[in-house]
Amino acid sequence: MSGETCGDGDLACATIAQLREVLRWRPGRRPLLLAHRGAPDDKHAENCLATYEAAWRAAPCFIEVDVRATADGVFVLHHDAKLDRTTTGTGLLSEHGFEQLRALRLRDMRGRPTEYRVETLADVLEWARGRTVVFLDVKDGPEAFEPVLRFVGRREAHTFCVTLTYEIADTVAVHQIAPEAPVYGRATNEAFASELLESGIPHDRLVAWIHDETPPGVFDLLHAEGILTTYGTFLEVDRRAATEGLGLYDARLAKGADILNTDNVPRATAAVEAFIRSHTRWQGSSPT
Repeated sequence: MSGETCGDGDLACATIAQLREVLRWRPGRRPLLLAHRGAPDDKHAENCLATYEAAWRAAPCFIEVDVRATADGVFVLHHDAKLDRTTTGTGLLSEHGFEQLRALRLRDMRGRPTEYRVETLADVLEWARGRTVVFLDVKDGPEAFEPVLRFVGRREAHTFCVTLTYEIADTVAVHQIAPEAPVYGRATNEAFASELLESGIPHDRLVAWIHDETPPGVFDLLHAEGILTTYGTFLEVDRRAATEGLGLYDARLAKGADILNTDNVPRATAAVEAFIRSHTRWQGSSPT
């Protein structure tokens, strides 16, 4: 295994050093993909192992998972606080035990019940091991960072996990809990980017999320420190591209988005490939 190759699809990591390398920006690096909640569609439920598998088979990609705790302390994959939208159950997830949840069925994106059931964090970590990087969106608030990260560490999964944060205080808190692991923080403008860079977190442990209003100078600032940027194409851009074409992705990629956080892995893959063909600086470059 070379210093830049970390397994199948060049996204799987067995050590923290490999994880940092996979998440390091460098000139000419091809844009990467992150499957938002697994990139569900009309046949697949969000936060479901079958959905992650389908996304991965469409193109090697990182995966995003939403983590919540059941009433009896089991970490499961679920975005909403309530069960109603994505399962055949009702009420708050936190008021249900794991066995109660396992009796429910997940719904697809049209709201139809599927054969799939609520998944555990333990199961998705084993699915991802040796395959890809998991981006953890911890939904139960800052107090849940420590128990979730301790759980990840006990399963020796810290070598392929990144934790998402929305506020700089949370970014710093996650780093204090797991100082060797990468953390995913906000850099949507100059002020937030400066906060992130001046937080005391080593820059080789940072991934930054940005959006349409992020000034070009922020990308230059982050890239100068080897930090990848993630842009969310989920919802609006992915949906609009179905009728308006792949060119919707071009402006984001040209500006400096390194990872597309997408609801549609095949479409985003096609957009990246088209973008690379039209920009010679990427031609002949490796996926990572």
